[in-house]
Amino acid sequence: MLAKTRLIWAVGAVRGASRAKGESNYVGLLRLLSRIWNAITNLTRPPNAATLFRRADLYRQEGRFEEAAELVAHGLRLSPNNGIGHLLSAYLHLAFRQIGPAKSEFQTVLQADPYHPRALLGLAKIALEERDYGACRPFLDKALQYYPDFPEARALQEMVAGWATVAAC
Repeated sequence: MLAKTRLIWAVGAVRGASRAKGESNYVGLLRLLSRIWNAITNLTRPPNAATLFRRADLYRQEGRFEEAAELVAHGLRLSPNNGIGHLLSAYLHLAFRQIGPAKSEFQTVLQADPYHPRALLGLAKIALEERDYGACRPFLDKALQYYPDFPEARALQEMVAGWATVAAC
């Protein structure tokens, strides 16, 4: 009975809102039913890997690394060859300062796409942190060869070139 009352109230609210917008009652009711159906299916349908990775990326950007890592791990169990999942996993390993696993994840991405700009940049940054300027340059050169409008890689390449010049003096 309570559910019926709420539905009648919701339909009345939609009816009032649709009149304000100039919509017919039918369109407003369809919009309401669509929202209800989406809510029900979201509760019953398990999330797919893409949804998990999107949510994990949002959590990562918010600094919620542990929660993001759990979502990425779940997504990679569903889709183990997903490049986005491995890239997110690499970023999270870097956030946790786990350099070895991050390298491994970036290399997994490069096995699927040898010219993936973010994976190349990630390996270049790791080499830079390890002060291995010789290993850093090929990754940046390769990234810029295929993506010349990659400002982050360009800036890092110029920085490394400057350091190499100072080191040679």
